[in-house]
Amino acid sequence: MNIQWYPGHMLETKKLLKDSISKVDAVLEILDARLPNASENPLVDDLCRDTARIKILNKSDLADPRVTDMWLSYFEHQRKVPAFAVCGSEKNQAEKALNYCISRITRNRARKVKIMVVGIPNTGKSTILNTLAGKKIAKTGNVPAIT
Repeated sequence: MNIQWYPGHMLETKKLLKDSISKVDAVLEILDARLPNASENPLVDDLCRDTARIKILNKSDLADPRVTDMWLSYFEHQRKVPAFAVCGSEKNQAEKALNYCISRITRNRARKVKIMVVGIPNTGKSTILNTLAGKKIAKTGNVPAIT
């Protein structure tokens, strides 16, 4: 019996990410501040090497602030990727992270900036999008696969 450990939906998502990355100016990878390493998808780093990106440690209000600061330092200094800790439901924090990401795009743009938001389920992607939009544009909940 042939056992596949890499489900088809994961392969499709990888292809979609690879095809879409050239169409965006930056990538926001949403991580859970309580477990940044476990909530990180290594494919994002591999596929987005030439794209401006930032790691958002969401749900920072639920994490140990000292440990979160150590993770931020790790991403900034060891991985050379800007990182922010936010509580995604607080508009000023989400906007600060977004504005920083936009400021990292150094090329002159005649068009609006396109940013891709990625992350594993339940890291708060929809919450951040809703907060930035100022209205509920994406469904949210306590279980995976709502959006």
